[in-house]
Amino acid sequence: MSDNDNEIISIKYNPNFTQQELANKFVIGQSTVADILAQLLYWLGLKKWFDLALENHLTITGLILQEKAKQVVAALNIQNFAASDTHCSEATSALIERLLEFHLSLQIETSNYDPIDIYNYDKTALYWLLELSKSLTHGSISGIKKPKNQVTIILTCNAVGDKLLPFFYS
Repeated sequence: MSDNDNEIISIKYNPNFTQQELANKFVIGQSTVADILAQLLYWLGLKKWFDLALENHLTITGLILQEKAKQVVAALNIQNFAASDTHCSEATSALIERLLEFHLSLQIETSNYDPIDIYNYDKTALYWLLELSKSLTHGSISGIKKPKNQVTIILTCNAVGDKLLPFFYS
């Protein structure tokens, strides 16, 4: 909830203010004030859930937010809602035109080679005891030592896919 929401809530029971006066005071629409006041208990409950999760050192991930969003949507009877992960994941910024240009140049570059001789190689680290590193919070979270148990995974294959099994290095 924003500071405006909190202030509107704090003066909700003050009969000296009309919804229009509140709207003018906070430079928002009267319908927005009405929505905030109508859903007051729900939003306070959601804030309490969030605060409780943080107090218990829970990691609030994108999947948890998606599930909570679905609960919110169901409680508010909102139709045609899809809980996507676009705001919680790394955004893809490549334009389709540039991708197609690159694909064409790659085809031209590799056309002189036999597919059995074209390899792709990638490596990544797998931390199997590490908790997720992203969470929502009101401030900083400290005091949790991150385990460093890791395996480096190296994957290599040719364009045909018939050579070399995945290689695991620890």
